[in-house]
Amino acid sequence: MACLTRLTINEFADGVAVKQMSEKSKNLVSQVYDYVMNMIMSKQIKCGERITETMIAKKLNISRTPIREALRLIANTGITKIYPKRFAEVITFSEQDIKDLGFVRIMLDTIAAQLAIVNGSNADFAKLKEITDSCLSSAKDGDAARSIDLDCDFHMTLSYIAGNPFLIDMQTDLYLKVKLLLNTTEREQKDAMKSIEYHYEIIDRLYKRDVDSVIKAIYEHLTAFYKIDMQQYKTFHFNINDIAK
Repeated sequence: MACLTRLTINEFADGVAVKQMSEKSKNLVSQVYDYVMNMIMSKQIKCGERITETMIAKKLNISRTPIREALRLIANTGITKIYPKRFAEVITFSEQDIKDLGFVRIMLDTIAAQLAIVNGSNADFAKLKEITDSCLSSAKDGDAARSIDLDCDFHMTLSYIAGNPFLIDMQTDLYLKVKLLLNTTEREQKDAMKSIEYHYEIIDRLYKRDVDSVIKAIYEHLTAFYKIDMQQYKTFHFNINDIAK
C-alpha cells in the first residue's frame, strides 16, 4: 500500500492556479515530483544537497514551470526546504532531530495501535501480516529499499486501520521523513530482521486486543533505533481504556 497522497493547506490555497493548469502540465508536474522524490529516497540526491531547477531541466529536458511547481509540492511534505529564486535543499537530521522524530513516531504509533484495536478487524490485521511477510522476504533477499518501503507501509496501514483521518494526515507527513531517515541510515541486516520480528509481535498483540502489550511492543520496537529512554517520559504513557474508565 502506497502512502496516502493528500491536498495540503498550501496546495488548497493555490487551487485556482492548479485548476487552470492543462492536463499535460499536471502530468509533467507529477512526473517531476516522482522523479525528484525517487532521486531523494534512493540517495542519488543526498540529505543536505541542493536541487536546482536548471539541474532538473537538463535531466528531463523540460521547461522550469512544472519543475518549480513540483519542487514546491515536495517542499510542502517537509522533505526539502526552498530558498526562493535559488534552490531547494534536502533536509538533514541532527541527533536531536532523530530523537524528536522518534518520540513523535512512538506517540502516534501507540495511538494508532490502540484505535486499531477498537476499530480494526482480524481481516485488517491479516493485511499487516501480509505486508510483514513481504518485508521479511525482501530483507532476506537483501533488498533494503523494498524492505524499508514495506516497513513504512506497515505503520501507515496500521494508521488506516485506526480509522482517524487526522491521524492519517499526520502519519503521512511523518512517514515520508521516516522513510528518508531509514534510507539514509546504514543498518545491518540483523537490525532489519529484529525490526520485522517486532512487527509480528505487534500483530499478535493486536489479534489478542491486548492494549498494554501492544504499546510495550511498539516502545521496544522504536526506542532502540531512535536512542530514546522512555523512562524520561513516563507521564506521556496512556492507555485509552484508562481514559475511558
